Amino acid sequence: MTRRLILRGGLLALTMLLSLSACRDQAVDWERLDRAVIRVVAIDNARPGHFNALSSGSAFAINGQGYFISNHHVVENAMQAQVELVAVEAIVPQAKLHRVDIVWSSAEQDLAILKIDSWPLPPLPLTKAADVVKNQEVVSIGFPGASDNSPENPAFIDPKIKRGVISARQLFPLTSGGRAIALFEHDATVNTGNSGGPLLDACGRVVGVNVAKARSGIHAVDASGGRAPNQIGLDINEGTFFSIQSDELIQALRSHRIDFSLDHSLCKPMASDHQGLIAIVVVLALLLAVTLRQQRKHSPAIVDSHVLSEWYRKKWGEKMPSGHPAGFIKRDSKGFPKPQPLPNPTVAIVLHPEKKQWPVLTLQPGVIYKLGRDPNQVSFVIEQTDVSRCHAQLRWHERRGLLVMDLDSTNGVFVDHAKLANRVWATIKPGQRLIFGSEQVVYRIKDH
Repeated sequence: MTRRLILRGGLLALTMLLSLSACRDQAVDWERLDRAVIRVVAIDNARPGHFNALSSGSAFAINGQGYFISNHHVVENAMQAQVELVAVEAIVPQAKLHRVDIVWSSAEQDLAILKIDSWPLPPLPLTKAADVVKNQEVVSIGFPGASDNSPENPAFIDPKIKRGVISARQLFPLTSGGRAIALFEHDATVNTGNSGGPLLDACGRVVGVNVAKARSGIHAVDASGGRAPNQIGLDINEGTFFSIQSDELIQALRSHRIDFSLDHSLCKPMASDHQGLIAIVVVLALLLAVTLRQQRKHSPAIVDSHVLSEWYRKKWGEKMPSGHPAGFIKRDSKGFPKPQPLPNPTVAIVLHPEKKQWPVLTLQPGVIYKLGRDPNQVSFVIEQTDVSRCHAQLRWHERRGLLVMDLDSTNGVFVDHAKLANRVWATIKPGQRLIFGSEQVVYRIKDH
């Protein structure tokens, strides 16, 4: 029983560890996310051979056909003459740039759909804004300008990751006089250069498009009285960031008939290594407690010889037979005490003969007592010529009571005139008549 419990617990803990690891790897595949998010730069072609960046931002793949998403204000400089929008795959040892075409751009929604034919990347799936809840964990990915010290630095093309939680849903117009856009307010850091990067949930699905905090202010809609929007200036160190909700992006993609993946499945929060280990330790501790309880429940106590003697005297009113205390506490092959059950009490039975009074027979459970004519072979002598030397045997069973067996006697053993089979134990009930040869007795239990 104990071994089965330990084995089941070990398998359960191993299963939990593997499942937590699998969920964690599935929820946070950083390699896939890194490949899907790219840096886009507007460069000045007036100086050929020089990497003269006018603006820089982020974008992410939306399908495997080369379509990407970014912000309008990231790509608007590329709409000028002699300005080209490129995606940066490498800078050192040799620059590797990809031409970016602007398929659609909206200043009101601050969204842009881009096309890069020469650089298709694994896409990120979307999820609807309705699936996002307050205090849900989110991740911001992009290329903040604050961490760029030189284009020659390899980190220039390495997207940065910041964590936070959803604080609220907001409605703000992103342009003067424009319609209110659905935004997520959160605390996953978004700085200049993060614009156009994805805001992801714990399963790597896009819930929003990051909007840079480079702007000096945003307009808040007063929904109570219909007054004109108020200009609100936000301190760049305030720690409040905004992302355009995914529903705005989904609407734009559908209107332009651009394929994308939409995932409605339930997203479970990412489990850290410490959380997984704590859960496994708790399971193993509970398993150990149950195991110890089972052992205490099923294992008889080891009793000191003095305590055993006192128990026997109080229970049966006599001194315990010699040899029991010393033989009670036994040891196993490794020398540890081996629990043994307490000795069984003796039972006194009375056999009333038809012709004469028999003595009270005291039987100890589990001990076999033989009856017959030969005093050298039996425990109880029956002095009758038609009784065999070793005629029968008696035994007291804790559940069945008195048992009798015919030992291949000449004249047999009868119970209420029914002959017993040889060498088979038969149960005798109080009041039944036993016949050994011509000796007939009636069995009953003696009252203490």
